[in-house]
Amino acid sequence: MHSLMRLASVVVLGTGLLAGEGLVNVYRLDSASESYRLVIKDNFTFELTGPGGQQVTGNYVASNQKIGLVAGHLLRHFEYQLQNGDLLLRPSNTDGPEPNNVLGQMPPVQRGEQFTSYLTEAHHKQKYAALPAVQPPPAQPPAIAPPPAAPTLEPLLAQAQNDSQYYAYMAAGTKAFSEKKYSEARAHFIVAGRLKPEAAEAKDRLALCDGAQALAEGDALRQRGDWREAREAYRRAKQACPALGPIVDAQMPGFKRHGDDTPDLRQPMGALDAGIAQHLQQGRTADALRLATNAVQLEPTNPRLRTLKEGLEGLQTSETLHLNLKTSSPAPVPSAMPSRKMSR
Repeated sequence: MHSLMRLASVVVLGTGLLAGEGLVNVYRLDSASESYRLVIKDNFTFELTGPGGQQVTGNYVASNQKIGLVAGHLLRHFEYQLQNGDLLLRPSNTDGPEPNNVLGQMPPVQRGEQFTSYLTEAHHKQKYAALPAVQPPPAQPPAIAPPPAAPTLEPLLAQAQNDSQYYAYMAAGTKAFSEKKYSEARAHFIVAGRLKPEAAEAKDRLALCDGAQALAEGDALRQRGDWREAREAYRRAKQACPALGPIVDAQMPGFKRHGDDTPDLRQPMGALDAGIAQHLQQGRTADALRLATNAVQLEPTNPRLRTLKEGLEGLQTSETLHLNLKTSSPAPVPSAMPSRKMSR
């Protein structure tokens, strides 16, 4: 595929037609004497052979005088021009700065009827050029046979339309996925998979959608402190898309793995609870409140931490009020003693 990416500036040296293969172009890089042989077939595939015999195959799409060569997850675009039956290519500005980023840089390029008609015309030209020269008619010409039925384009156009719809749904699903609209992206990938059941890319993208949606649910549950529900969401994410395993593991702080993968709900809350309990046993309510306040600042959306902090604040207020009442109470007044008359 590196050969395909190196076609940054190409010059057409010669063209020709191979029977049954399609349109053939030979290119040479400006910076080196290296020839590349590009064969575009009428079944929407291409073969690119480098100077060392390396061969890259893939699919192509064309629309509005542009053709995109797709091999694996890489898509490169070229502008094409028809000149004397030759297909001239030059690099297009359609590609973004990151052509390897499939999710962000795959535009909805579709196969156009104009390019399909041209390929069919090129095949007909090759077919008719191979016919023998016309001989002079005999003295008694035989009966003229009916002309053969003209080849029809309906099957080819039907396949092109099906492929166009597939790539359109894939592009729409990719755009929705990049915007984190997982349900919408999932619907597009399902339709694309039905259009081309043999395509593995639609199935992979669908699994990635399910995994990403479960991962997002797990993150939201973890932020709320729902550790058990978050654990189940993370497990569903890994099951839907095993490739998300490292990302899921990195998003699971506070889970202590055992044989049955049961999370330890005392972590990381266990250390905090132990510290607060120790301060309360020693009568240091202010220190216990300080620990809870710091924990809330780290996880402001955790309802358990907020409740713990409010309880400690109430306890400190109660202790302060009790201390103030104790220190401000006046000294007890002795009861009045009844006067006694001195008896003589």
